[in-house]
Amino acid sequence: MSENDKMEKHNVWMTGLKTVLVLVIIILLAGDLYFNKPGFAPKLDSKITYYAVALNNGQVIYGHPESVCRGVVVLTDAYYVIRQVNPKTNEVNSSLVSRHKNEWHNPDKAILNAANILLMEPVDPASSVAKLIAEQKVKIGNN
Repeated sequence: MSENDKMEKHNVWMTGLKTVLVLVIIILLAGDLYFNKPGFAPKLDSKITYYAVALNNGQVIYGHPESVCRGVVVLTDAYYVIRQVNPKTNEVNSSLVSRHKNEWHNPDKAILNAANILLMEPVDPASSVAKLIAEQKVKIGNN
């Protein structure tokens, strides 16, 4: 095989490799544009202050969605419920806990992976949870 034949074969191979790389890049960019385009995230009603966010580990977090995009939900003013059983009476007591005020690291927001979210539902302002949050805010404000 002559030197020219080897160079021609090498050039054909390099051209094919460049074509494949360009196609892979185009496919990746198209996928990124499709899945991360504006409006791909669900639209939340801005009039609703709090949403209940059910996670796939069974926990429910109540909070105000600051942003919902690119596979992440950011909640501010987040709360969750803890349940304690009285061993003498077997009575279950539930308490609403502020993540910002009661956790050691005082987080000002909860950043949740959307893959761990089962559902998001609005919290009615007249609901028990909304009333408990309002009571917590008054209590925290007085401390």
